Amino acid sequence: MKPEHKDEIIWVDAELYLSGTTEELKDTQKIAFHTKDYGFDRLELPINKRQLELLRRKRLQGRNTVHVRIKQDFHTGQYDPTTASLLNVQEPPLPVELDDAYIERLIKQADPAWKDVDDPEAWLREIRGYDD
Repeated sequence: MKPEHKDEIIWVDAELYLSGTTEELKDTQKIAFHTKDYGFDRLELPINKRQLELLRRKRLQGRNTVHVRIKQDFHTGQYDPTTASLLNVQEPPLPVELDDAYIERLIKQADPAWKDVDDPEAWLREIRGYDD
C-alpha cells in the first residue's frame, strides 16, 4: 500500500545488474560505467582499492556486467544515479561457439583419451554403476 502523501519521496534500496563497458577514471576512487540499461547513459561508481586492484588484475576494462546498489523512488520507480555503488563486476563470458562446431572440437580433443576403450557405452555404464 502506498503512503497518502505522494509528493513525499521515499527512497528504497534496489540492486541491478547492468551490461555495458567500464572505464577507469583518472580519479582512482571511481570508475565510469557506460550502459543503456534502465535508461542510464553513464554512471560513476565509487570503487575501493580492493575492487580497483581486482579490475586491473583481471583486466576487466571493456564490456562486462556490474552488480550495483542504487536508490529508487518508491512512487515513480526512478533511480538516483548519484547513489549507485558497485557491489561486484562479473567477468565477461567466454565466446560462445556454434553448437555443432563446439561439439566437434570437444570430440576431437577427447578422441585420444578414448582410443584404448573398445566399447565406450559399456565403459560408461560400468563407471556409472549401472547393472546390465
